[in-house]
Amino acid sequence: MIKEFKLTNEQKCGNIFGWLRGMFMRKESYFIKICFILIVIVFASVTFFDLKSKNTENDKNNGNDNDNVVEVVTNDNKEEKLKKNKETVLYYRNKYNNNDVVGEFSILNTDYKKALMQNKKDNDYYLNHTENGNSSFMGSIYLDFRIDVDSDNKLIIYGHNSEYVDMPFKILEEYYSYDFYKEHQYIKIVTENKVRLYKVYAVLVETSDFSYMKVDFKDSDDWYEHISSFKSKSMYDTLEDVEKDDNILIMQTCSTHRNYKKYNKKFLLVVAKEIK
Repeated sequence: MIKEFKLTNEQKCGNIFGWLRGMFMRKESYFIKICFILIVIVFASVTFFDLKSKNTENDKNNGNDNDNVVEVVTNDNKEEKLKKNKETVLYYRNKYNNNDVVGEFSILNTDYKKALMQNKKDNDYYLNHTENGNSSFMGSIYLDFRIDVDSDNKLIIYGHNSEYVDMPFKILEEYYSYDFYKEHQYIKIVTENKVRLYKVYAVLVETSDFSYMKVDFKDSDDWYEHISSFKSKSMYDTLEDVEKDDNILIMQTCSTHRNYKKYNKKFLLVVAKEIK
């Protein structure tokens, strides 16, 4: 009877390496050697470029929202964009049963996304009312009543902050960190009629000069002096410049930073310029 003989994995590997060693030792196998080396080179090259291609694709798929945001906003068909915009605003109006919703405010690359409110009479109402109109010390984030969300070159958005409570605009204090800023530079506002995209260029705490609230300017020079003043006061250099024809967004909340405890009034401003 012939016994069945099976090689172990180690023996198989040993036989393979033994065969390769023998092949390279024999003089008559010169041609085979060359062919084998070429096959190894081709296989290694294909594997390398395949991995490189996959990594490139992964980089594209997993890339920071900040890098692709302009393309995302601008590539859609105009009618489709308008439809999506209206649906977005309508969603919040239905959710809160409130037509004071003028848009959706979001900080890209975060989960922060909220209804943007606006009372047409004053800036006090949503300081102590929620999105559905209920009285509350939490308030909402809201647009200055003097401003048109679609057309004005300067938007000002207010919201509460507290050291101890998770208030609507507490997230702005994350911008004290330069690392947070680097990963979250873009702000998006969706209205019924358009998408306005902004890039943060200054972060500061204001304790005495509250001219940032003004909305009327004498001329382009006055406007430029105004928008460039924020950059000169910024806590860190964002390397972003502003031009005379830039539109801006100011996000304002109370500062709880320990360096400003002694001041009665201390407002954190995160200032961004519109990407056109």
